[in-house]
Amino acid sequence: VTISAATARDLAFHFPQCAEKVRVIYPGIDPEFRPGSADEIAATRRELGAPDGYLFYAGTLEPRKNVGALIDAWELLRTEDSQAPPLVLAGPYGWGSERLARRIAALAPTGLRALGRVERSRLVRLFQAARVFIYPSLYEGFGFPAAEAMACGVPVVVSNTSSLPEVVGDAGLFADPGDSGALAVQIKTLLTSAERAADLAVRGIERAAQFRWERAAAEMEEVFRQVLARKP
Repeated sequence: VTISAATARDLAFHFPQCAEKVRVIYPGIDPEFRPGSADEIAATRRELGAPDGYLFYAGTLEPRKNVGALIDAWELLRTEDSQAPPLVLAGPYGWGSERLARRIAALAPTGLRALGRVERSRLVRLFQAARVFIYPSLYEGFGFPAAEAMACGVPVVVSNTSSLPEVVGDAGLFADPGDSGALAVQIKTLLTSAERAADLAVRGIERAAQFRWERAAAEMEEVFRQVLARKP
């Protein structure tokens, strides 16, 4: 059982003898990931000193997550418009992140905030109050943060690789993770078009509603029943 068709394809590539045995069952999004109230959103933005909102990333800060490309894109936006929203990063540093840590520290005075690991309740609030969620990861088996952002009613920009197009569907914008300029263009689209951002926010909520643990459990139960039925 795999958590995405993309992972199923990877599994079949490395172990072709298993291809016919693979079943895709999507995981669920916890119900606490939901749109926030206007007061909740305003309070979180005040706390971060970003009354007009911010760009947001959640996940480990490591090379696979491609956070450097996100920072490149953000700097391009700031070059074009000094009033572009600040960038907020939530998550611990991972492997190979020493250079990234130095870069983040150097950019802190310009509006880049790295919050480190945060409590789950705060993470939900951070999702809810973001203007745009960006996930430029090079590879994801599923991509929980993108789905959680959609569940919170936040428009997303994600990589056009691995499982992310499958998970996001028509509810987000995509960019080549190796092209920070393209990433900046997609972010700018959502910052400058309130109509497009609102449309994708609604689509995201509908899309995320498909990922429910009750559904995953029922499908997993059916897999067990099928396997046990075949057992001699």
